[in-house]
Amino acid sequence: MLIMVTAANAQNLKFGLKAGLQSANYSGDDAGVDARLGLHFGGFAQFPMHGNFTFQPEMIFSLQGAKEETSDKNINVWYLNFPLMFKYNVAKRFNVEAGPQVGFMLNAKFDGDKISDQFKTIDFGVNFGAAYRLTSNVDLGIRYCVGMTDVSDGPGDLYNRVLQFSIGYRF
Repeated sequence: MLIMVTAANAQNLKFGLKAGLQSANYSGDDAGVDARLGLHFGGFAQFPMHGNFTFQPEMIFSLQGAKEETSDKNINVWYLNFPLMFKYNVAKRFNVEAGPQVGFMLNAKFDGDKISDQFKTIDFGVNFGAAYRLTSNVDLGIRYCVGMTDVSDGPGDLYNRVLQFSIGYRF
């Protein structure tokens, strides 16, 4: 019976791409930084579940970091994030979502200098968001990512905070 349910859901499986802008910042003891604009892009799969629920794993490249207050220069930190989102369709075209995320730091630079050794390589977080379906294939979304792991490899605490605006396309 489980095989039949899995096969039925696999027939409704959808894949897609998403991209957008985001405002990234840090919170914590040693934050002392301002938000910076960045971008994110990647892909996702949608698995229909029971009723109005959908499971959406994603693979997203994300330019995070912050802007230093004193010099106005960007701290650019690239992550490969894997959100595991559980969506609930509140109405025909509107859903809310929440789920955990693990991110892997790929590269970090400040004013052209590599500073990857000042950051931990793994970040765990929790995401909350909502999306509106414009057409049968296009969604507009907003999501807030709350980093739960201190990403600083130094003495102070830094936690990722990212507000994302995205557009997604399902094939």
